[in-house]
Amino acid sequence: MIYQALSAEQAKRWSSGDMVRWDDRGVRKITDATNADLFTYQATLKKVIDGDTLLVAAQLAPLLTKELKLRLRGLDCPEISTAAGGAAKAFVEKLLKPGDEIILRTTKPDKYDRYLADVFLRPSGAGDELFLNNALLEGGYAVRYDGGAKEE
Repeated sequence: MIYQALSAEQAKRWSSGDMVRWDDRGVRKITDATNADLFTYQATLKKVIDGDTLLVAAQLAPLLTKELKLRLRGLDCPEISTAAGGAAKAFVEKLLKPGDEIILRTTKPDKYDRYLADVFLRPSGAGDELFLNNALLEGGYAVRYDGGAKEE
């Protein structure tokens, strides 16, 4: 577990249930935060492993980055050894290059210790965020998957 111990003065500023952010400006209260923000991080793509698995460096706090293997939540791409799996990986690599910044919202690790995540990116020249998980589903590169037994 990673945490920042608060001074007595800092602890007096907040009440139980307040959400705070630790960034280059210090620890501060975020008034418009929701529960969905609790596990939302800025990250840098290190590598696309396959269509639904990424290696990223997530910024947890100033000067504190952790390398994480992510599994895109709620979907399953074909195995990389198949033509469809190669096409899914190529689709993701067309959208993301190593060094690109992404926003990720994690849930929990899967049985292979990969964090399940929703990944958002801002394509070059576009103003709107792209929800990568949904783009794979809409493009036909993945099927919905809830973590149960896969259908053959």
